[in-house]
Amino acid sequence: MQCQRVAAGILLAAGLGLAQVESAPSEGAFRISADVERVILPVTVVDRQDRTVPNLTKESFRVYDDGRLQAVHDFFHRDIPLTVGLVMDSSTSMFPKRASAILAALSFVRLSNPEDQAFVVNFNEKVSFGLSEKFSADPERLRDAFLKLPCQGKTALYDAVVAATEHLSLGTRDKKALIVVSDGGDNASRHRLREAMEALQRSEAIVYTIGLYDTDDPDRNPAVLKQLARPTGGEAFFPENPQDLPGILAHVASVLRSQYTIIYEPAAEAHDGRFHHIRVVATEPATGHRLEVRTRAGYQAPAPLHASTGGNP
Repeated sequence: MQCQRVAAGILLAAGLGLAQVESAPSEGAFRISADVERVILPVTVVDRQDRTVPNLTKESFRVYDDGRLQAVHDFFHRDIPLTVGLVMDSSTSMFPKRASAILAALSFVRLSNPEDQAFVVNFNEKVSFGLSEKFSADPERLRDAFLKLPCQGKTALYDAVVAATEHLSLGTRDKKALIVVSDGGDNASRHRLREAMEALQRSEAIVYTIGLYDTDDPDRNPAVLKQLARPTGGEAFFPENPQDLPGILAHVASVLRSQYTIIYEPAAEAHDGRFHHIRVVATEPATGHRLEVRTRAGYQAPAPLHASTGGNP
C-alpha cells in the first residue's frame, strides 16, 4: 500500500489538471474500410537527425511483400485514433520510479487523440487490468487504474504483454499500440518470450518499450525490450533518469499522431498461412535520398482459400 500512497501523493501534488483536448471528427471520418482483405501499415519516417519527415506523398513509398513490389491501395497522412494499452510494471523494484512513470503515462494520454481507446495493465508476478470497463479516455479514471496494484513481488513481463495483446483485440480502432514500462527482465511469467512475440505478431500492434533500471540491476534485460519493440515498428528507450520519461512519451505521442498509413491488398496466392516479410522504402522527393522507415516486420497470412480436406467428397 505504501507504493499506492506515495504515487497518489505525487500525482495530487503535481496538480495535473489533465484537460480534455478538442474533439476529433466522428468515428466514420477516421475508420478505414474493412470490406476487403488488406494489410494496414502505420509507417514512421525519420531523417538522419531522427526527426519525423512530413509531407511525403504516395509516390515517395515502395512496399515489398516477401520481396514482391505491391500496388498501394490507399495512402493517407493524418491522425488516426488508436486502441492503446499502457502496460506498467508494479514489481517491488519499481517503487522509487513508479510515480514518475505514472505521471509520464498520464501526460501521454493528455497529448493523444481524444478518440483513442485506452486501457491499463498493471503487473508484478500477477497481471491485472486497472479499469472496470474495457477502455477509457478519462485521465482521472486512468490515473486511478494505475494505483490499483501495490509495488510488490516479481516481474511477469511476458504474461503482461500477452494479456495486453489479447485485450487489444476488443478495440474497434484499426491502429493499435502498446506502451510498456518496466525496470528489468522477466522472472515470473508462465509464458515465454517466443509466445509474447507471437501474440504481438498476431495483434499487429506498434510497441514502445521503456526500460527503467540501474546499470548494476541483475534483472535488467535491454535486449528483450528491444526485441519486443523493433519488429513492430516501435522503439525501445532506456532513460538514465525517470525525469526523462515525460519527454520520451511526448515523443511517442507525437510519432503516433504523425504516422503515414499505407494500405495494400496482397495477391490471392498470399493466402498460404505463412509469415510474410514486409519492407517499405521511402525517398525524399527532391533528392531521391533514402529515409529511415519504421514499420512492422511482416504479418501472418490467412490459411489457403481452398484448402484440401483430403479423401473423397
